[in-house]
Amino acid sequence: MNNDNIPKNTLIQFGGGARMCPGRKFGTIMIKGMMTMLYRKYEVELVCEDDVKYYRDYLLAYYQDFITNLKPRNNQIS
Repeated sequence: MNNDNIPKNTLIQFGGGARMCPGRKFGTIMIKGMMTMLYRKYEVELVCEDDVKYYRDYLLAYYQDFITNLKPRNNQIS
C-alpha cells in the first residue's frame, strides 16, 4: 500500500477542543492492546495489495476491500 496519497489528519476519531471525547485515552489503550495481541498471536498478510481501495467522505477516510489472511504463529508466546 502506498501511503503517499493519503492526506494528513484525515480522521479525527475522538473530536477536539471542548467537545473532545473523555474516553479517548482508554479507547486508544484498548485498541493498541487488541492490535498487539493480534499481531503477537497471528501473522497478518494482505491477500492482494493491488485491490485495496482508499476512500474519503465527509468525516472519514478509510480502506475498502481490505482482505487479509490470519495465520497462527508457531512460536506463540502466552
